[in-house]
Amino acid sequence: GNSSTRVTVAQTITTTTLTTSPATPVLGQPVTLTATVAPVAPGAGTPTGSVTFFNAGRSIGTATLNGNGVATFQATGLTVGSNSISAQYQGDSNDFTSTSTPSTTVSVAQASTTTTLSASSVSSVFGQTVTLTATIAPVAPGAGVPTGTVTFSIGTATLGTGTLTSGVATFLTSSLALGNSSVTAHYGGDINFNTSTSAAATLTVGQAPTTVTLSTSNANPGANVPIKITATVGAGGQGSGTPTGTVVFLDNGKELGRATISGGVATLTTQAELLTTEGLALGNNTITAAYQGDTNFPAAFQTQALSISAGNAIERYLNQIYLDIDHRPIDQVALNTYYAELTSGTSRLKVVQQIAHTPEALRATRKFHPSYLHAPATSKGKQAVVTTLTEAILGHAPTRANLATYLGHLLRGGKVQDVAIGLLSSDEFFNKVATNS
Repeated sequence: GNSSTRVTVAQTITTTTLTTSPATPVLGQPVTLTATVAPVAPGAGTPTGSVTFFNAGRSIGTATLNGNGVATFQATGLTVGSNSISAQYQGDSNDFTSTSTPSTTVSVAQASTTTTLSASSVSSVFGQTVTLTATIAPVAPGAGVPTGTVTFSIGTATLGTGTLTSGVATFLTSSLALGNSSVTAHYGGDINFNTSTSAAATLTVGQAPTTVTLSTSNANPGANVPIKITATVGAGGQGSGTPTGTVVFLDNGKELGRATISGGVATLTTQAELLTTEGLALGNNTITAAYQGDTNFPAAFQTQALSISAGNAIERYLNQIYLDIDHRPIDQVALNTYYAELTSGTSRLKVVQQIAHTPEALRATRKFHPSYLHAPATSKGKQAVVTTLTEAILGHAPTRANLATYLGHLLRGGKVQDVAIGLLSSDEFFNKVATNS
């Protein structure tokens, strides 16, 4: 009878061959893994299915075989150093599995980087805070985010360091020297990225604006009472730091003294001195200050003048009488004498008469006011004298009452000097001098 024979066909044994490209990738550069699966003779045909790729035994991806038995996969997560890559064909109904052997070593190098330096201001003033920013980026085909630190320097001198965050490091400095500074940023690299240095950036620093503020320990000192006048000198605008050097103090435009700055402050000790051009004058003193400047800060004047009224009302009044009659400041003996008289009840008229009739005052009258010795002959001339004297002493034309009083005095044969004495001893003149108005 008829008989049949059972033939059993086994799965074909396969080989898996792995190639990689490029041969020397850098971090972040995609690496193409190509697995070619072929039957081992006498087997034949084209395997189907998928290939799984491994790095040191850890699956990194799967790709499907094409019609030529080839599967490709783009590996993007390879780390710097040696990566042991293998490919495992998963088999199909006709073909056995197979694995590429030995494993293929893919050596991934550190990626090159670029360092770009920028500054919040390339033109600043002394002491101004400038922010330096370094941006570190991988050079293609490298990819990823560099970590580590950046060192900011001027030449070989280190300004400071900054830690990278998302590839950016910053450093704030207010210590740039006056003039031009060539600043660079150096990235120190990390396990994945090579070092790099930025191009030099030229930062220009100019002098900072200067502020000068005046103050005093006593704005209304008595005669011969020492006081302190202080000039506080600082940096203005966006500048910082402490100016050094000298401040010149001026009283009504005339140099009063000089002081050296210490800790941003210059202090002058002075007083209202009698019979001398040194120190403050009895009366109103307008104090100004001129800072002389240094390398980092320019010369500057105070923002607001300081007013010092030296002496009390009687001291200022008596000194002004001496200035008007004798053309000099009052001396201490005379001040003591007439001060005692005025405070004990002697009238101002009598005191001024005493001062005006001293030999010194008579000599000053002949020298400075010879017109006081002889009144004009006419009524009109006498009226003109009263007007001139009133304007000179009180600062305005005479009132009708004053004009009538003093003109009547002259018409009755009185002296011009008596008109001046009357005006100098008036309440209006005293109040004007006492209040520095």
